Amino acid sequence: MFVSKINLIFVSLNNQKDKNMTAEELLELYDAGERDFRGADLSGLSLSGIDLSGINLADANLVEAELIGVIFSGAILTGANLTGANLIGVNLTGADLTNADLTGTNFKKCKITDSKMHRANITGTKFL
Repeated sequence: MFVSKINLIFVSLNNQKDKNMTAEELLELYDAGERDFRGADLSGLSLSGIDLSGINLADANLVEAELIGVIFSGAILTGANLTGANLIGVNLTGADLTNADLTGTNFKKCKITDSKMHRANITGTKFL
């Protein structure tokens, strides 16, 4: 019986939606070509200097994540919960953060050119 790599990625990702995904699991799936992480629980995740361009994190839980210098160019973060996340030096060029909860998020030294933040909650967010 032939099981494709795509099927394994799909099964693996579906199994992750109900539990907190580790940085290693996320990077393994991303490196294998997966870009759809909608609704994933990535709360408390710690990544530094990783390129996650084009990733789909719509409705994902990124509460208190440490994402220093991560490249989210063209990423979809619509409806994501980034409450208390630390995004110092992150590249969000062309990212979509529509309806995201950015309460208390630290965006210091971020590149947000052409990003969309329509209806995002920016209460207590630091941009400088």
